[in-house]
Amino acid sequence: MKGLILFAILVFGSQAHATGVFSMMTQSGGPNRTYPSLPFYFDVSVSQNQAKAKSGGLTAEQTLIVLQTGATFALGGPVFAGVTYDYRTVSQFSETNATDGNQSGKREFFAPVVGARFYNFVLKVDYQTSGDYKLDRKTAGGADIAYGGAKGYRGTLLLDLYRGISVGAVYETVSYELGVTGGVAAALPSKLDVSSFGLGLAYVY
Repeated sequence: MKGLILFAILVFGSQAHATGVFSMMTQSGGPNRTYPSLPFYFDVSVSQNQAKAKSGGLTAEQTLIVLQTGATFALGGPVFAGVTYDYRTVSQFSETNATDGNQSGKREFFAPVVGARFYNFVLKVDYQTSGDYKLDRKTAGGADIAYGGAKGYRGTLLLDLYRGISVGAVYETVSYELGVTGGVAAALPSKLDVSSFGLGLAYVY
């Protein structure tokens, strides 16, 4: 009888140990990071990208510098889905011309996002269908100028350096189908395509 009891204790103990190891593997992002047991993902981030804008009525390809700030909230463990918020300022980097004008401006949007955690990495992708690209300049009559009808995606890869402090790379491509002047939208002669690549910092919880 004592032997049976001892055998049961040993079996139970080994199962508990295995369960604990599995739990650590699924919650850990590596030697420097243990993720919370609550099933959610949250980050705040900033990045600086170099962008190329072409077509959309422009006579020449424009080079832009994009400063992005944002946050992501999602539900899930190793794989998550949620929403991301982004606010960005765009500065003209290439030389302006009288025909195209300065393309400096701002953009703000919410977008659905999906992603995954693995080891010390986070990979997430958002799909954008909102947020006008509003130029700082106005028409001669003082009307606002913007590009609308945004469609595109952004991919972000983050590496956890220490306790959620992360560095990463960002790639984005977005097309705008509409020109908006004074709040009135009209189809562009050809889509404005803006693609960018850059580096960023983030805090991941």
